[in-house]
Amino acid sequence: MTRHCSLCGAAVMRNKQHGRYFCSTAHRNLWNSAHVNYSAMAKNHKAPHLTELNRRRNPLCSVANRGRANSRKARRIAERLIGRKLFRSSDPNIREVVHHINGNTEDNSPDNLLVMTDAQHRQLHMALAKEKLEEIDAA
Repeated sequence: MTRHCSLCGAAVMRNKQHGRYFCSTAHRNLWNSAHVNYSAMAKNHKAPHLTELNRRRNPLCSVANRGRANSRKARRIAERLIGRKLFRSSDPNIREVVHHINGNTEDNSPDNLLVMTDAQHRQLHMALAKEKLEEIDAA
């Protein structure tokens, strides 16, 4: 059955009939970034069955309840240090965040702040989590 891409209108062959059709993953992602509010979907989202499933799959990993860091203060200090405003964007490859090197979000000394993109920040924390897991496995 011929359908048309919701973004560019190109013909797409699809057997099942559902809401939107896209000729590529890139077009689907572009359309979603313009039309879907992911932050609103995630806000106050509680899925106890998923939390329990993750706990069973990863018994050594846990999410610390540290409260909310005062990122405004850290951003202000970092902006003063680099002499410009940090980039704000919905694209994690462009949006800049402030990473606290020693992990203490209360320590906003210039030596403890590192400006990086959100995507790099997530990769860094994933690498740190893997490293911590390897240390636990080695012990």
